[in-house]
Amino acid sequence: MQFFPPNQLFYGEGVRQDREAALRHYRKAARAGDVFAMANIGRMYRDGDVLKQSWSNALRWFKRSAERGNVRAIVLLGEIYGGRWDYPSNSQQAVKWLRLAATEGDPASMCDLGVHYANGDGVDEDMGQATKLYRLAAQERDSWAAYLLGLCYRDGDGVTRSRRWATYWFEKAAKAGEDEAAEALREMAVGDAAGLR
Repeated sequence: MQFFPPNQLFYGEGVRQDREAALRHYRKAARAGDVFAMANIGRMYRDGDVLKQSWSNALRWFKRSAERGNVRAIVLLGEIYGGRWDYPSNSQQAVKWLRLAATEGDPASMCDLGVHYANGDGVDEDMGQATKLYRLAAQERDSWAAYLLGLCYRDGDGVTRSRRWATYWFEKAAKAGEDEAAEALREMAVGDAAGLR
């Protein structure tokens, strides 16, 4: 009998798709300590794919994976608790996992954590910390963080107001496809034409 990796079975890549067989392989690999298999089982519970949808089981498997160092599972936990999935948000848990993911260098988590600081959601409001996180994420090419940093410079939130830096970050975000940043640049141009600065 030929062995096919579970992901190949799950997605039907080069082989007939068989998600039940993929789950059996994931379970065996998870028992052996494979953090990616643990996260895949969590994903199957989250999505109700082969397994009955269960947030408690999904979170249990994601946490097992995350506690053993799987950065993607750490990021997912931050997203789930932060309200990005169809699960009730929990700001304290979101901040906990986003901090870990940001420490691991995940730019989207840095940006999301910055939003928590900007809004005082699960942490004390701290625009200085928010802008620091936005900057770190923007330097790692997170376009939404670049847009948010542009807003901070435009409005003087957490940083000294600077038209030059607002323009710089808005342009970076707009070039990466953030429509809000392109709109912010247009608004600044209209303000210039009207003599508003």
